Amino acid sequence: KCAGKCVDTQLDPAHCGGCGNACGPRQICAAGACQLQCAGGTTACSGKCVDTKFDPAHCGGCGQACAPQPVCSAGACQLQCAGGTTACSGKCVDTKLDPANCGGCGQACAPQQVCSGGLCQLQCAGGTTACSGKCVDTQLDPAHCGGCGKACAQNEGCKGGTCVLDCGQLTKCNNKCVDISTDAQNCGKCGNACPPAQSCSAGQCVPYATCKKVLDAGQSKGSGTYVIDLDGPGGLAAFTAYCDMSTDGGGWTVLYAATGADGEQPLVSDAETGGNPLAFQHYNLNRAKKMALSAVATAGIFVRQSGPWLRVDHALFDQKLDTPNSHAHYAVTITASDNASAKGYLGYANFNNSAGGDYNVSFDGPTCAGTAVEGVDHHGSNYYHLNGCCVRHYLYDFSANVPDGDAGYDVSVSLGAWQATQGCHGEEGGTLVFYAGMR
Repeated sequence: KCAGKCVDTQLDPAHCGGCGNACGPRQICAAGACQLQCAGGTTACSGKCVDTKFDPAHCGGCGQACAPQPVCSAGACQLQCAGGTTACSGKCVDTKLDPANCGGCGQACAPQQVCSGGLCQLQCAGGTTACSGKCVDTQLDPAHCGGCGKACAQNEGCKGGTCVLDCGQLTKCNNKCVDISTDAQNCGKCGNACPPAQSCSAGQCVPYATCKKVLDAGQSKGSGTYVIDLDGPGGLAAFTAYCDMSTDGGGWTVLYAATGADGEQPLVSDAETGGNPLAFQHYNLNRAKKMALSAVATAGIFVRQSGPWLRVDHALFDQKLDTPNSHAHYAVTITASDNASAKGYLGYANFNNSAGGDYNVSFDGPTCAGTAVEGVDHHGSNYYHLNGCCVRHYLYDFSANVPDGDAGYDVSVSLGAWQATQGCHGEEGGTLVFYAGMR
């Protein structure tokens, strides 16, 4: 009872906690104590109504003071950054320049990069420039010659920021890089052009190696004679060869021709004979030339006087041709002039051929003297590469009346346009008139 009235001293602001103990104008009595009555989301702290979301002395709660520099924002103490800087990890930084916070907080640049304009860029030293993520010397770099992305052409280098021709081990001739050891227009030195019928080898003008090389160089004047050098300078001497520039695409270096007459040299012979093979006169190159031609050839051909031809996809000889008592067999695809084709073998023997059997184009199977394996049955010591009864031969040599080592060629089995002559002709001389070549 206070001043003649019954009051609740726990709640009465005129008698808060006891009679006559009045609270201030903005206070209320709660639990017998005068307290501030704060509105608008503020909180009473130290006798004042404060906004704990923004008050740096009571940031997030009464008595939670921020340091002198930070401000209170959303109930949390934060740096107050000026001059366009940004608060990152408790520091004010310039995100346009800070490599640890480039373009934004926590966006760190790589070790060799700097931050410029808020972007990480290479920090290039020694006069180099950042191009495509690398430090390059635009005075020397052919991909960035004089500036980023200014690439030099092939065979060009960069010198002083300008693209210049760089020939390396080649030679600069007329603003082009050339190999003066093989360039026919600059053979041995710039401007030294070889004659039309010659190529450049080891810096010297020399005849083309084969008829195929003449053809490929665009120097063909049709079938006829051409000076060639099969193995280049220092080997076999250059010689006048006969070239078939028309049959099956041309480029055939002719090495042999037979007329069917008695006494002619066989294909394996080392004795040179100088008729005109393109006119189907007897003709033969020596073994050294045949071996040199075989070393570079990939195909052989037999051309009949009547027109049809037979081609094999292998050189006609190998490097054993001049080795005594040698013979060979090669698996080949055989193609006639009308495109009829078969699998078979070509082979030669430079011994046991006094009555023929020096050369064959044939196929496997039974003969009247045994079985042809790799094309021949080897049944006779006088005609080593001739099958018994002359069977299975697209080309064979049989001249048995007088075993004097001369040749007589015939055909026992037809292949398309390549027709048989006689089944087993053993008379002196043959009935097949042809020439043989390689390319």
